[in-house]
Amino acid sequence: PSKAARFMEKAEDLIKENHGEDSVQLIPVYQDLGRIEQSKGDDADHDRAVEYFLQAHSITGVSYESGSVEIGRTAYALAMAYSASNIAEGEASAETYLEECLGTYQVAYGPHHPETLRVQDERSRLLVRMGKQEEALEALRSNLRPKMEAFGEYSEEVAESYQLSGTIRLTQGKMEPALKSLKKAHMIQSNLFGAGHKKAKATQQLIDMIVKTPSVAAKEPSTNS
Repeated sequence: PSKAARFMEKAEDLIKENHGEDSVQLIPVYQDLGRIEQSKGDDADHDRAVEYFLQAHSITGVSYESGSVEIGRTAYALAMAYSASNIAEGEASAETYLEECLGTYQVAYGPHHPETLRVQDERSRLLVRMGKQEEALEALRSNLRPKMEAFGEYSEEVAESYQLSGTIRLTQGKMEPALKSLKKAHMIQSNLFGAGHKKAKATQQLIDMIVKTPSVAAKEPSTNS
């Protein structure tokens, strides 16, 4: 184990000895151990990382009242660990814990709070990976206006919603809706970062590809953006 991992394992032993197996002091220790494991790159044991985050979440569940922000935070960290793992049904488990986090944040913060909306975004990205494109699109649509109010109409967060919506439509072969969303994303990205930024350039490449398809080129023969 790395020096950091050995240090955290010693801390784990000391806390257990002095405060018990379910001490809240173990929560950050287990989360740090999970992050250390995740940071090993190709050598990372993601299943082991999940176990650490699961231990942290279990302690949170017995230490804090139902619906507390602390439970939402450890649920989110666990969801991200499952999402990165090779565990069978890992994405389904990630969805379960994201839903738990989302439910907690909606009560604790409100449905349109920036923290809640960020979890909604993560859930949308997960839904896409799981092949649930229409469900992801519906979530993106319902969150768009609240995101504009929370972050600003020309914010990076709003651009990401348009970007993801456009990409989903592109994979579905729905070129015109894809083009519409991607143009909106590109406009915001160009205003925020400049047209030469990697995000704006990547979106422009998708736009250029779409406008060259026969169905779109026939309707937009002079499109250059």
